[in-house]
Amino acid sequence: MTAGKRDFVIEQGATFEEPIVWMQAGVPVNLTGMSARMLIKPKRGSTTVLRDMTSTNGEIVLGTTDGTITPTITDEETTLITWKKGEYVLEITETDGTVRRLLQGKIKMDPR
Repeated sequence: MTAGKRDFVIEQGATFEEPIVWMQAGVPVNLTGMSARMLIKPKRGSTTVLRDMTSTNGEIVLGTTDGTITPTITDEETTLITWKKGEYVLEITETDGTVRRLLQGKIKMDPR
């Protein structure tokens, strides 16, 4: 499975919340027991991490049977972001430990 592509804009000072639905053969994937990670870097391949969002730290909310993956950054947190643009990779770790890259793309900050 090749990762999908989608770009995001984060509005500084506003809550960033972008629901994504993972579907296979037209059916939402059951995410029960899975985890997610979204790494934002200045550019792909960089060792610098601008933001490390996970389902463990609460910045990604996973639905269960509806396949929903929702990266979220509070308005207070977006106010503190100083970088202007980056690139991200969104990965899911399945219950058997398999890691899948679901989505990737660019992120742009829209300053106040």
